[in-house]
Amino acid sequence: MNVASPQVMFVKAKEEMFVASEEKNKQPSFSRLHDILKEQNFGITFLDSLSRQDQLENIDVLVAGIPEYLRQTLDPNIIERYLNNGGSLLLITNATTMINPPQDLNKVAAIAGIQFQEYLNVPAPTIKRFYPHFITTNVNQIKPYKVSSMILTNGAHSLADTEKPAETFLAYAHVGKGRIVAIGDEGWLKDDRLPDKDNQKLIGNVFTWLARRNRLELEEVELPERIPLGKSGKIIVKIRNCHETKRANFKCYLDSDAGALINEPSREKHGIPPGKSTSIQWQIQPQEIGEQQLRLIIEQEEGDAFYFDRLPGVHCDVSGYFTLEIKDNNGRSQTSFQRGEHFVVEGTFHSTAVPETLASYEYHLQLDGGLIQRSFEPGQGVSRWHLQAVDSGSQKVTIRLKRSEQLLTARVHIQNSLQDQINEIQAAMVAPLDAEIAYRLRQIDPLLSDNYIQDQPFTILSTDDYVTQLFSEEHAIRLKGMLASARREQWYNPDLLNIIFEHFLPTYVSNLGTFVPYDPDLASHLARLHPRSRRYLEGNLLSSNESSDVQTRQNVAAYLLHEKYGHGFFYAHTRLGQQLAILQRHDRHASLTELVADSSLIANEGFATWMELTLLDKLDREIRPSVSVRRDILIEKGSGLFDRALRSDYFDKFSPRFDSPYRQGFEYFDYISRTFHPGCAVQVLLMAANINLGISEDENGMLILTKSEEQIHELILGTKDPQWRANARLEAIANYLLDNEKAVLQKTKEQFCPHDCLGKNCSLQHYIGDKFNWR
Repeated sequence: MNVASPQVMFVKAKEEMFVASEEKNKQPSFSRLHDILKEQNFGITFLDSLSRQDQLENIDVLVAGIPEYLRQTLDPNIIERYLNNGGSLLLITNATTMINPPQDLNKVAAIAGIQFQEYLNVPAPTIKRFYPHFITTNVNQIKPYKVSSMILTNGAHSLADTEKPAETFLAYAHVGKGRIVAIGDEGWLKDDRLPDKDNQKLIGNVFTWLARRNRLELEEVELPERIPLGKSGKIIVKIRNCHETKRANFKCYLDSDAGALINEPSREKHGIPPGKSTSIQWQIQPQEIGEQQLRLIIEQEEGDAFYFDRLPGVHCDVSGYFTLEIKDNNGRSQTSFQRGEHFVVEGTFHSTAVPETLASYEYHLQLDGGLIQRSFEPGQGVSRWHLQAVDSGSQKVTIRLKRSEQLLTARVHIQNSLQDQINEIQAAMVAPLDAEIAYRLRQIDPLLSDNYIQDQPFTILSTDDYVTQLFSEEHAIRLKGMLASARREQWYNPDLLNIIFEHFLPTYVSNLGTFVPYDPDLASHLARLHPRSRRYLEGNLLSSNESSDVQTRQNVAAYLLHEKYGHGFFYAHTRLGQQLAILQRHDRHASLTELVADSSLIANEGFATWMELTLLDKLDREIRPSVSVRRDILIEKGSGLFDRALRSDYFDKFSPRFDSPYRQGFEYFDYISRTFHPGCAVQVLLMAANINLGISEDENGMLILTKSEEQIHELILGTKDPQWRANARLEAIANYLLDNEKAVLQKTKEQFCPHDCLGKNCSLQHYIGDKFNWR
């Protein structure tokens, strides 16, 4: 090896890329690199193709990858023998080459435990993560062009990494007696980039080290990754004298930017024999938590000092652990809130170190964009942040000990406020479904969706507002107390659940429209305690937090059909329904109101159920599957009528056939609709409820009874004639049509029934009227 004037050979390189030609007016790409090597007294040669071992005789540093990338240019066997005999190799590639890397490249790199790979992340504009070594002496940052990275094994060491995600960009290794440096980019060595940052210093160090011209070798720097506050750690630096004949003298300085205590920060070493190593140790005790940035200086007796301004960081951690709690403003643990709601994040640090040091700890709160901080209460080990939810979704809360990696993260789930949710359901579900249902009902009978019924409100309310709207003040107080009990209940409580089912359900009120209670939190809470009742809770309270939008939409469609249009038609267009609506507006005749309602319940609920189940099956594909669920709830598992019969004068005398209040009437209307026409079911209801009990109002809204209350009771309960009871009239009509089905069908055909169901000249009405004398 020629120590006085080391020889550098660029394989598969042309001199014109390094030295300007007099014949061609072309600027070379690597002339600055050529000049740096000449200034450092390197001899430079160029080789088109490396195919024989003797071509490397007297070559100190072989450079592969500038400016031609390696494609069938190197024989790994020749390179390995060259390195084992003491030669040095600078191996360079770049991002473009790694898209389709040549086989020779990684075969040669593998000799030193290096594998190049494509770097797929967005690279930072500069590289600042350096590890202490002679090559990185006095280098703080470089500016690469296009980066490729590498994986290291078998004794290869990283000298520089990209920013996070950290991958090796610059590495070195020893192979036999030889040395190798691998670099993942050649663009930063070109003339237009070499002056940037510390690029020029770094490449000078690379060639100096490969040519073995460094007097001292920084063999190892051992630093603890973490030191607990109040404890000390050991730092070891191992340095070797590389001179073949002279002893070495040098000084070392270790410094901390965070004021860490270092015993004897300045150290001297004298008379280190040639080729021998020595170790220097320091004890460091951090005074602040967080990263301790250390700086190392090595001053040689001859030559430039080594400056390492950014040694790998040492982290100081406080001994202890965090707890993080999310609470509502009443101090109860909670992780779900509504948009706009205020809540508290409480961070507690439980220290296992000296308690008095807690006062000096600083906390940092990091929030997702959907949360804002309203105030902060610092404390001795316990801090509180008062937050407000501004956006819905899953939002992250992180508290961190400042200057430390110690942190704790929690998530809070923010829903739209209940009113926001209601507004969204009204706009996105109720309005379009209402329009579609009204259109389809007009195809059966225009009266089903006339302007009066369409204008009836369909109002979704919170359970608290529902109580206020539908119940008297005294009753509302009791029900709000019951709601509070249900919300805090933690056990299986069927009695409380039954109260919920009895009082909270979609309800039609004549002249006021439909009222639907909405409380997804309560539905979810009670469903966890009563899992078998989940679908009933989601039905009565519209949805739970676990319900999909499809389920909510199905429920909305069902209640529009059943309540608004089914019961709405009964109260608006049947004679008995209009009289019952008058009674319900006057609370002085509760017994009479109950009697009239019971006498029409099977017809009223049966018709609304028929409307619901028939029309649900004619809506879109998301809605149709709900028919089987709603049928099961209403028909198969519907109940309560037998209990009602125990306290009802009407049902005490006329016993119900089924426990479900929906089933008997539905079966009548369903039979009529399927056998004749859906419009016929509408006409049958009009005939069944065409009962005049002498109930009306004057122009001032005062109740008028042309028959006494006792007379009405006697007509409904005391006579065998079914004409005063809508339930009985419906049953009589249905049975008659069933017994005379063929004759009725023939009769309606003879009269050319158009099935337009306008209520005029209806052949079915005439046929039934002739039998029962009802018009």
